Amino acid sequence: MSMESQINDLANFIMSSVEGELSKSEGACVTAERVIKHLRIELDYLKKEVIDLRFLSENCIDKISIVSQIREKTDLAAKLDYELQALKGE
Repeated sequence: MSMESQINDLANFIMSSVEGELSKSEGACVTAERVIKHLRIELDYLKKEVIDLRFLSENCIDKISIVSQIREKTDLAAKLDYELQALKGE
């Protein structure tokens, strides 16, 4: 496959697959370079978002665990209070 044929295939792919293309008059290789750079920036941003979401989810799990412990202790305190009141005859 010749270089010209490959570039034409690349241009056709870009025109059919990349939304908003043909908005600039530039060659297929320049367009491909621009699209790849944009996608790399977007990928880096999404990787950072995933890291942030993992951190937040870990914090949520820790807080859920603490809330669960508080509920258990509250239930135990209520049960002990009930039993204490029963022992006092109230």
